[in-house]
Amino acid sequence: MKFIYGICICFLVFNSAFSQDQQQLERQRKQLNAEIEITSQILQESQAKKKSSLDEYVLLENQISQRNHLLETLDKELEDTDHNIRYTEQILDSLSITKEGLKQSYNSLLRKRYIRNKQASDWQMYLSADGFRDAFLQWQYARQLDLHFEQKKQELEAVTQEYEQLATTLGLERSAQDSLVTQERTHQLDLEKDLENKKEIINDLSSREQELRLALNKKNKAREDLNRAIESAIEAALAAKRSSTISKPATPERVSSTSSSFTQRQLAWPSTDRLIVGRFGKQAHPTIKGLFIENNGIDILLKQNKEVSVVAEGNVLSIQTIPGHDIMIMVQHGEFYTIYSKLKTSFVKAGQTVSVGQAIGEVTTDDKGNAKLHFEIWRGKTKLDPSAWLK
Repeated sequence: MKFIYGICICFLVFNSAFSQDQQQLERQRKQLNAEIEITSQILQESQAKKKSSLDEYVLLENQISQRNHLLETLDKELEDTDHNIRYTEQILDSLSITKEGLKQSYNSLLRKRYIRNKQASDWQMYLSADGFRDAFLQWQYARQLDLHFEQKKQELEAVTQEYEQLATTLGLERSAQDSLVTQERTHQLDLEKDLENKKEIINDLSSREQELRLALNKKNKAREDLNRAIESAIEAALAAKRSSTISKPATPERVSSTSSSFTQRQLAWPSTDRLIVGRFGKQAHPTIKGLFIENNGIDILLKQNKEVSVVAEGNVLSIQTIPGHDIMIMVQHGEFYTIYSKLKTSFVKAGQTVSVGQAIGEVTTDDKGNAKLHFEIWRGKTKLDPSAWLK
């Protein structure tokens, strides 16, 4: 019986560790599937238009990356599932041998019990015994035989039950494995289609180099206008602080409690939509050699008419309309500043105190049906990569 318990405990310990790992992989797979579904939907809407766009290329690149990540996750799930199936099969083999041995012992005891009962009743055996000692020995033997019979019966039932449960578990694991294999094949085919679409978009964009250069120049001008507006607002805030320090003793800032969020890089997202389609920094243009795209923040793809919320408690420093960036809202958080642009409406006013998660505006939807929030973080006059600060 100890052997049976040992097998069960080993299986439970292994299965518990495997289950935790499997659940984490499953959550990761579901999240990636959800992200791919959102990206695919936006791509379908974008591909309905005749001309390819840089946004479409970025989305497709994002989706290819997601699919590769998903395939890696599926491979890991399949590897873990296969390992667990092999381990379960080994446990089943051990239980099968144990069950067969117990069945033989049980059948042997069952025959002995049957022969004993057939020959005579207990009282008949006791009465025919040669004295009290012989009767006692016969009674002791019969009792031990019954106890041993019941013990083997319980052991056999326990092993049979455990065997059946494990056999059911093995069947479920094999079904899960088949499902994962099917998903992997489907995503592999989808990835091949995405790579073909990427080639087509690159060819289309390459044939429109002059048009794209003009569009990029326009974006660069808009970025420079936004930079000037941000730097001007920061300089005005610093000048006001210096003036205030000279005229009266410094008092603790109301928003100083937000500094820990920035220090720990645990800022809330400005939207529940979290698909980044424009990365921070200087990057080579995907189709035009020698041309670079520079981004002082990140661009987050949102659903049309989506509200934008502030990432940390602060004070609204400035609200301006910038050509190419529509409404820009700038919020101060002590020495940090967050900038939200490409908004069509503002729900706040300059000087207003805002709390984390508070809606401050609504994103603009352009003539192509795209809605993208441009989000920046500055520390003083230094631009920071927002994706490194969002939790």
